[in-house]
Amino acid sequence: MANNNQSGQDRSESGTTMADRASDLKERAGTLFQGGVDAVKNNPGTTAAVIGGVAAAAAAVMNKDRIVEAAGTMRDKMSSGRSDKTTDKA
Repeated sequence: MANNNQSGQDRSESGTTMADRASDLKERAGTLFQGGVDAVKNNPGTTAAVIGGVAAAAAAVMNKDRIVEAAGTMRDKMSSGRSDKTTDKA
């Protein structure tokens, strides 16, 4: 079978190596992480609100079956209540 890799090195079309790209990504990730840390330090109220929202969403996902069951029960009660009211008027 023929080998299509002509250069023998791990280079993309732009000429950068995987190591160069990994280094660039590491720098960008570090910068973004530090920006996030600074944002948390400068805005503790907003951070608490975001964490509370995430916790509420996680609780909703964990209790999704209960919520769906409660909604179904309420729907059944409402629909049975409507049919009773419509039969009373007749």
